[in-house]
Amino acid sequence: CCHHEQVDPMYSAKKKTMEPGSSTPQPSELVTSSSQPSSTPETGLVQMFELVTSNQTIDGSGLMDVKPLLMLMDICTCASAEKHTGVNCVTVSMGDVVFEHVPKCGEMLELTARPVYAGSTSLDIALTLVCEGKGGVRRIVCDAVFTYVTTRGPKGEKHFCPPLGLKGDERTEWDKIIGEYRRKLVKTEKKNAAALSHVHEEGSGFDMEMTEVVLPAHQNHMKHTFGGVVMAWMAKAALAVAARKSKRSAGSLLVRSVLRVEFNEGSVVSDHLIFRPRLNSIFDGGRSAEVEVRVSKRSISTGVETSMNSGFFYISGSGTKTDIPFSSITNLHHSITNGKMLEKTQQATAWRRRLLLARQQLLGGIGEVVEWHSTLHDLAPVLTVLSVLRLARHNDPCVCWLELDINKKKTGVVTTIEWTPGKTWGRSDTFSLRAKGVLKQGSPSLSSVFQTLKTKRPEWDSLCPRIDVLEEQSEKECEASHVEVHWDVVQHIVRTPIFKKSNASTKMLDLPVSYLRAWVLNPAEGTAVLATQSVIHPKAVKEALTNVRPSGWFLSELEGGGVELTYIFEADLISLRKIFVGSSDDQIVDIMAINVNTWFEQLDSFDHT
Repeated sequence: CCHHEQVDPMYSAKKKTMEPGSSTPQPSELVTSSSQPSSTPETGLVQMFELVTSNQTIDGSGLMDVKPLLMLMDICTCASAEKHTGVNCVTVSMGDVVFEHVPKCGEMLELTARPVYAGSTSLDIALTLVCEGKGGVRRIVCDAVFTYVTTRGPKGEKHFCPPLGLKGDERTEWDKIIGEYRRKLVKTEKKNAAALSHVHEEGSGFDMEMTEVVLPAHQNHMKHTFGGVVMAWMAKAALAVAARKSKRSAGSLLVRSVLRVEFNEGSVVSDHLIFRPRLNSIFDGGRSAEVEVRVSKRSISTGVETSMNSGFFYISGSGTKTDIPFSSITNLHHSITNGKMLEKTQQATAWRRRLLLARQQLLGGIGEVVEWHSTLHDLAPVLTVLSVLRLARHNDPCVCWLELDINKKKTGVVTTIEWTPGKTWGRSDTFSLRAKGVLKQGSPSLSSVFQTLKTKRPEWDSLCPRIDVLEEQSEKECEASHVEVHWDVVQHIVRTPIFKKSNASTKMLDLPVSYLRAWVLNPAEGTAVLATQSVIHPKAVKEALTNVRPSGWFLSELEGGGVELTYIFEADLISLRKIFVGSSDDQIVDIMAINVNTWFEQLDSFDHT
């Protein structure tokens, strides 16, 4: 929740060549004892609740302003970092954030933060922000990961992070699994940010300049400028330039997402902070825009400016899809006179846009299906795995999973099949179905079951006659993969029964469906994930469907032999109603549950060797 004025003075130099927290202390350094017992994510668990009041909204009654939201996120994650380490911690960065839902006045916010990675002096804190509204409906507002480092002691000694423990209860273990993939997502974000940094450094020319003076009220508990305040000021600068360019009131615009924010320098009381925003590009025919904001601090005694941080904010209207606030803007990049620089800026803007659209759709289910592009090769697979794991939501007791009656068709393979309506996730016309079972026949191994699911589906699924690979991860990408998530894009032929209301008979129709497959096989941990979600690929046939929402398998090897399977998917009721004409939504859920139960039976009797 602050900037690193008190951080290890060597940190700034180290971070250019290694991961924060990965350095080994030299014998000559003063260190604190690192023999603290291992901790679990629950040890650093912090939950905060906030009622959205009128003074936190953009117009005094409706949608919540993003500025207090960013401050709450920083406070909660800092509290988690300090609870885990037992010392003061400072913010290094905030990962990409997409606001999937905008809270409203009168709704309750639930912020849950827990550590998901601990290095020697740095740690990552994952935050889930949920909004609870009328009727107890809960919606995910956003997921985010903040990186912190511990401060040094009064004699310059380092404070080391307690390691995260290896074992815990089911809820803790599930949190750690999701935490691993959030960590992989952070690595991918850092890689993309590094690839775009040369454009950022060379950029010049901004649309306006805003100054804020750091006052005592802006200090954190370590007497440095509160990081949440700086992020809120950045958002204000972004909204200000967007309002000026669009000739709209700032209250009619919303920050929809924020690209990764790095904190390279801190500030103290009396410093002047300079915010320079620039509207870089306009998207979707004027519905949204990217605003870059750079921050520096100016010494009042010398007048010297020092760069602090930067960020990219994506802004749109606060109304419906017909709200097009930026349609009349034609004069962009007016202060960038260098042609090559302008081209680089435009290319970088398009790249960032693709990354955020992928995060919006693949993780949050917002917007149109993502068009496959080479810049998504790292990010999209991780998002796809996370979207499936997040659907399971083992750690949210407020999500009501309803068990389906499968007694007549239970054979001992499936232990439970349950479902929850889409409103649980703030989505209409969808439902999620989750099935669990154990494969014991023939004592199959984790890797053999995984290969069956990935490469042999036409052999155990009668409704899948063929799967064609459209694009594979290259050998070079596999070798260089820093996140260990592999992928391919496939076209899957689905044999679908078409029910006619006027006729009891059914007709089978073969339909092509294109989607991304992402997977991780981890024999050391005894787990594997195979996740799928639709993307638009240029090699897919034109009539290929792209309605595959998050779905996939989670595998866990059992100590006594066999493999436990969890299958989960989110289904689009609009598409299914066209297939199962005349069936109610409850009947459609039951039909899909019967199909999944059949899969488990076929997998149990399948020869996985």
